[in-house]
Amino acid sequence: MPEGNPAPLDVETLAGRSVLTLITHRGPLDVSFVPEGTSGYADLVTRGARRPIAGHGEVPVADLADVITSKAAAGRPKDIRQLPTLRRILARLRSPGTEPSP
Repeated sequence: MPEGNPAPLDVETLAGRSVLTLITHRGPLDVSFVPEGTSGYADLVTRGARRPIAGHGEVPVADLADVITSKAAAGRPKDIRQLPTLRRILARLRSPGTEPSP
């Protein structure tokens, strides 16, 4: 639903969900508890990095290659549409002489 569906964020609501889409003032935010194509946090944290988030300290962020793998495995139309752009960005980041920005 574009306008969202108000729901409590309690154990009963979250139990058994693999993805939760939150509607924020900056747009939709998908929270994936165990992203497709991965075995979850313990797998992702080994390749991820910590990044500062505007006034909230640093948070762990998945490596772009893992994001691509997860989106491809999920196969949702909105993820499939993003794959060409994400793959171009990853190729650019891996090019010699290209430094990833923090």
